[in-house]
Amino acid sequence: MRAIAILFVFLAHGGVSPDAPAWMSYLPHNFGVRIFFVISGFLITHLVIKERARAGTNDLGGFYLRRAYRLMPAAYVYMLVMTLACWSTLSRTDLVTSYLYLANYPNHRTWHLGHLWSLSAQEQFYLLWPFALVLLFPHRKAVLIAALIFAPLFRAALLLAYSRHLSVPLGGVTYWLPSIADALATGCLLAVLRPKLDRYAHILEHRLMLLVPVVTTLLVQFRLVPWRYTLVAYQVLLIPLVHLGIALTVDHCIRKRYWILNMAPVVWCGTVSYSLYLWQQPFLIPAASVVGRAALWERFPFNIGFAFAAGALSYYLVEQPILRLRERRSQRVVAPCWPAAPIPIERTRSGEVVDGT
Repeated sequence: MRAIAILFVFLAHGGVSPDAPAWMSYLPHNFGVRIFFVISGFLITHLVIKERARAGTNDLGGFYLRRAYRLMPAAYVYMLVMTLACWSTLSRTDLVTSYLYLANYPNHRTWHLGHLWSLSAQEQFYLLWPFALVLLFPHRKAVLIAALIFAPLFRAALLLAYSRHLSVPLGGVTYWLPSIADALATGCLLAVLRPKLDRYAHILEHRLMLLVPVVTTLLVQFRLVPWRYTLVAYQVLLIPLVHLGIALTVDHCIRKRYWILNMAPVVWCGTVSYSLYLWQQPFLIPAASVVGRAALWERFPFNIGFAFAAGALSYYLVEQPILRLRERRSQRVVAPCWPAAPIPIERTRSGEVVDGT
């Protein structure tokens, strides 16, 4: 599923690069990011609930430390390289908000750091939700349902304020954490409800469920309909349905385990998707932003290859060594006085360390 998400991101961003075929420009923007959000909500909630069931409590300190090992080194290496390479074009706002994981709030962002808005939103979610889940565990469903209701209304309020010229940044509709909270909450609710969904397994495993991702992708295209109220209808009514479709697709693919999604190239692509997302931005540059003749690494399809190469280097040279360091550290830590779950490290057949979260 991560492989599918990063593919949508690459095609959507690559569609505006020099020499890209015209049909790619019609692909849904932010659809891949929404898939990442739903998956993140599902996985984080699943891990917290699983640890609580096994150990009787949650080691939030250990959770936050594992998140830091998993996400921050690769991101900061990318940010540092971009800071040095693009110093003359980056503003103080770009630098401060990116390094502090607040890049989803400025209304204007420089291209090379602009995509960090989604990582900022996810880091804010990782910081807030596990703590809230542990604190309000008996009321977890009510909290998530409240988020599902609140986020579309918040987007509607921002659109209304923007239409009345109240100096509200329209980017807040798409990028702020309260605006995208329903995507994350949908994945969280899937993790909470999965045990109860097993009673409907005969429906959720049926092949007709393959129509769900098709319909979901078509719903995203509604934004292209030339209707006066398209933006409001899409953000308030259809986006929640898109999130529901993504969640049902994730659940279906977990249950069915289609061979095509478990092919080695697809698994590899999903495994390195985080670094691929980080490093796609310098290569998938919009044609309108290219000064003069585009360089080879800026032109489609060569830019896709360069982005994959940079992402792979980041994965093998930054992510993997840090994860091995995390594993060695976890083996040396003295057991705390309260029950704590082991760090969720998996290995492939070749023995390579893989962090499934």
